[in-house]
Amino acid sequence: MMRVESAGIVRKGGWTAWSAMFAVACLVSVDAMAQRGGGIQISQEKLDEAWKAQATEVSRGFKLDTEKIAKVVEAYKASRESQAEQVQELFSGGQRGPGMFQEMQEINETESGILKENLMKFLSEKESETAATSLGSFNREWDRLVVTVLGFKLEPEKQTKALELIAGYVVESNKARAEAIAAQDFQSLRTASEELKGMLDMSIASLLSAEQIETWKTETQRRQRGGGGGRRN
Repeated sequence: MMRVESAGIVRKGGWTAWSAMFAVACLVSVDAMAQRGGGIQISQEKLDEAWKAQATEVSRGFKLDTEKIAKVVEAYKASRESQAEQVQELFSGGQRGPGMFQEMQEINETESGILKENLMKFLSEKESETAATSLGSFNREWDRLVVTVLGFKLEPEKQTKALELIAGYVVESNKARAEAIAAQDFQSLRTASEELKGMLDMSIASLLSAEQIETWKTETQRRQRGGGGGRRN
């Protein structure tokens, strides 16, 4: 039951609202932190391949011609590079906690808006908004999942299906994250994330060999923050 503490902080089931927000912030930013230290560090070459695959998959839903797909890829790549540079500068400043999380949110919102504006130069407003909803989330987990699938060198039909499943998972994960942040409810985000990832694992498994399934489980498990240099893919 919700009650108000003497300090004026709302407590939900043993969690203060501030603690819940901070926990959500940590979960949201853990992949970005991993790029700096612990966890897997993805090479720029593989990131470029992943970004191209992500933008192409999103474009596929609009039935665009080759020229427009290439423009989506170009706009998305520029957006990812700009966002990554700003986040790196933020981390270099040494700030941590909710303040850092808020600044990351502002960076993402600004870059997502710029991406949408650039997409509207050659896509409709509706297409641009739809594309920016997923591409403009700058989701590092999406990168890791796509890099893993591309590494399997699947048959074209299976790879397309896998990328489609991953894109759907990202959209639902982003939605769950936004709802959790709005409600300051870390537990619901953790539960939803586990359920969504479990469903993705089951769906992806039907496209993979037994050996690939084990690799998928290893490479796509959620990374925890840690010290020291991570291994590079």
